[in-house]
Amino acid sequence: MDELIAAIQGTPHLAQVNIDGWWRVHPSRYAGDAFNPNPASHARFSPLRRPDGTVLPVMYAADRVEGALMETVFHEAPCPSAGAHLQRADIEAKSLVLSQLNCSGPLTLIDLSSTGLRRMGLLRSQVIDTNAVRYSATRALAQHLYERMPQAQGLLWMSRLFDQSRSVVLFADRIPVQHISVAALQRSVLDAGVEETIMDLIDQLGMRYLS
Repeated sequence: MDELIAAIQGTPHLAQVNIDGWWRVHPSRYAGDAFNPNPASHARFSPLRRPDGTVLPVMYAADRVEGALMETVFHEAPCPSAGAHLQRADIEAKSLVLSQLNCSGPLTLIDLSSTGLRRMGLLRSQVIDTNAVRYSATRALAQHLYERMPQAQGLLWMSRLFDQSRSVVLFADRIPVQHISVAALQRSVLDAGVEETIMDLIDQLGMRYLS
């Protein structure tokens, strides 16, 4: 059994959260309210599997634009970031867009905030503040929670890269049809207003923007 799963004590806390107005950054080939079915994804909490072994599509979102951008556009930013550079052409090549979500009511999410993790006997440093080397362990934890808590519709945590923002990953098979929709037409992350936010984050990180 994985060390994170073995460390769990008691039942996780379930939070009721309405993600109405939340944001997601995603490839333009997906609709703003589409769940990602990619079996080759390599993320902290995905891909996951249904009981029959098929891939469980998921959706990541954040309650702040900066959170959504930091977890995608800036996901590979080094630490320390001062002096590093980000190329506009690299962003353009990924065809990333920004979508805002409508949600018709609260969702039941497993709380992986610092307090929620501590309740289970885990620390943020073990689950959230880890890099890609530990993704196999964090995915195994997410898979365990998905299987053991059928009432849970996703996971909730504070963003690793922008800790002023909450993040979620939602399970497609537990979200009612039309419960989540798109609030507005998706925009390229290089549209004027969104790119300004990217440039502000670059400034905060001490990076250089190469156009």
